[in-house]
Amino acid sequence: MDLFWLEGPSLCAYTDVAEFASPNGKKVATLGYSDCGATTNWQTGINTIDVESGKEFNGPLGLGGKPENLKVVWTADI
Repeated sequence: MDLFWLEGPSLCAYTDVAEFASPNGKKVATLGYSDCGATTNWQTGINTIDVESGKEFNGPLGLGGKPENLKVVWTADI
């Protein structure tokens, strides 16, 4: 959690559920759920990771809830 540009511990738990490699293997999309406690709903998200640098890019997709049977299908190497 960021407060006044200071980074602190997150109040949410994040669980990776599945990983999907791009066709050339240079990027990985991770599917996961976050849970911020009893007063909030589950959040589902997909992040991409550059395998070579390890840099993570947060969220081209975010969904409320915890839908089942989601998967990522890469259509191109980008």
